[in-house]
Amino acid sequence: MAVYASFRMNDAHACDEARGWYGRSQQKTERLDLLLGSPVPAGVHGADWSFSWRWNYAKAEVRERFLGLFDETLTRYDFDGLELDFSRAPPFFRAGEIIENIPTLTQFIRDSREIIKHHSVSKGRELRLIIRVPVGIGENLEAGMDTETWIREGLADIVVLGSPGYCVHEIDIGKAVSCAEESGTLVFTGFDGATYTVSPQEGYERSPSSVLRATALNGYREGAAGVHLFNYDYPSHRAGPTDSNDFNIFDDYHLQTIRDLREPSSLERRNRCYYLPSPTGTGRADHRLQVPRKLALMGRGAGPEHAMRLIVHDDVESGKVEGRISKTELRLRMEDLEDSLDRIHFEVNGRSLSFTPSRTVTNSQDQQWFVFDDPPLQQGLNSVLLLLEGIETPNPWPSVQQCEIVVLTNDLT
Repeated sequence: MAVYASFRMNDAHACDEARGWYGRSQQKTERLDLLLGSPVPAGVHGADWSFSWRWNYAKAEVRERFLGLFDETLTRYDFDGLELDFSRAPPFFRAGEIIENIPTLTQFIRDSREIIKHHSVSKGRELRLIIRVPVGIGENLEAGMDTETWIREGLADIVVLGSPGYCVHEIDIGKAVSCAEESGTLVFTGFDGATYTVSPQEGYERSPSSVLRATALNGYREGAAGVHLFNYDYPSHRAGPTDSNDFNIFDDYHLQTIRDLREPSSLERRNRCYYLPSPTGTGRADHRLQVPRKLALMGRGAGPEHAMRLIVHDDVESGKVEGRISKTELRLRMEDLEDSLDRIHFEVNGRSLSFTPSRTVTNSQDQQWFVFDDPPLQQGLNSVLLLLEGIETPNPWPSVQQCEIVVLTNDLT
């Protein structure tokens, strides 16, 4: 087993004034000029105090500090390489200074690569560089991280596309893999062990492994070489509630989850949940939000482009014929629906359906999901369209809070 030293490139926890237990380094308290400081974009850690305690990578001293730490770590310890975790977390530059510093951060990655090469020679064995970035390649570039160039130049041995927050559905694996055709950089799909709110499954209300399995299988089918599982050592970041809050205790369910994530052939025979997460709270989402959304009015021109989109990289119909898949479900959590039921226009993949759920599922928070059995799914991109007929403004206005496609297999788990 290879062991890597991991660096969070801009951890945000110290930005919260209320976290008195989370210390701030002497370097930061003495050199406020090296920090992002003020102002802070809305939704970013520290916005409540209009001050960010994260490093400003436009400053040469900040970059030199990290390069020195990389070199010192590999000099003092016999690691197999380094992981630079840029998913924890943007921003790295002040507003208005991002575009001009894209080359700055790319050169920083080149310099990091040179340190890896130097220590590979001095130790007489190959060391590796892993870089973890958020899930959207375009969004990464907007934050100063030219992920495509990093991959094309082979600046990292492994690039992980992993959400800074909880597990998300849409990850740009295919685009990253296409960039790696010449460099040979391995692309991993990555996610936290925790999920956003999801319907009860497999006996769990929190973070069921079915979501992780779905995300992992999608990644493999788009060319990912492996899975990077983040924060799974935390009991609160696994399917729960767990039997123990001990970080070192994993029950059979969670151990099996780890085993399953290694093999696409195992994942396709396990229950999976493809979901559109709907984060709560005021924090800025780390992915492309599709929900929550109010139902648009057909009388004002709403149409197919208003559909929610979920990717299912599995041939569901063949799976049913083979006996691998027993059934599928579409689960919708909606609010303020009762007075508008007679106006709902409902389509799945362009096929009009009656909004008549087979049943409902409710969790302990009294959140309720409508369940539609065996909707007309297809391999790849699936669209779910919910609109209101007519032009009249509803009161209250119905909304979709969450959308899930659940694939149930004949495996007991």
